[in-house]
Amino acid sequence: MKKIMAATLILAMWVIMLPLGSFLLDPGLLILIGLLIVYIGRRLLGRHLKEQISIPLLSVATMALFYWASLSLYFNRPGADFLHRFAALFPLIGESPSGFNFMLGSGIMKWPYITPQEAPFYVHLAGGFIFATYPLWLYLGVRLGCKLMPKKLKTRSP
Repeated sequence: MKKIMAATLILAMWVIMLPLGSFLLDPGLLILIGLLIVYIGRRLLGRHLKEQISIPLLSVATMALFYWASLSLYFNRPGADFLHRFAALFPLIGESPSGFNFMLGSGIMKWPYITPQEAPFYVHLAGGFIFATYPLWLYLGVRLGCKLMPKKLKTRSP
């Protein structure tokens, strides 16, 4: 029961990290979440749910949430305004005038573009390329997690 509670707490932290995403922060967040997914799948839910189910399920949920949040910010969807405003509460992340501007520079770098319509084509081309790399970053995090957390804990023999 304690492991299920710990998994729930880690999943809640995973959801809280969601608004921190932007093109500068998302690769690192996805790698970190990949590590968390393996930890949850192997260490916390291993007895209750097979890792062949839990790790892919959490990975798909992560990609769905990241694409929802990132694309909502990128296209300045009205319901996503809270994401970049919430992220500005964290250290090193500045305020941005819009979700699109936040996706480009995380509030750290100021871009002259407030809406996607103002940005030139090459900005959208670069953004599309970065969006396409999201599964790769998550995959690298899961792979790293699998290497760092083997399935069976090795026991020393005397």
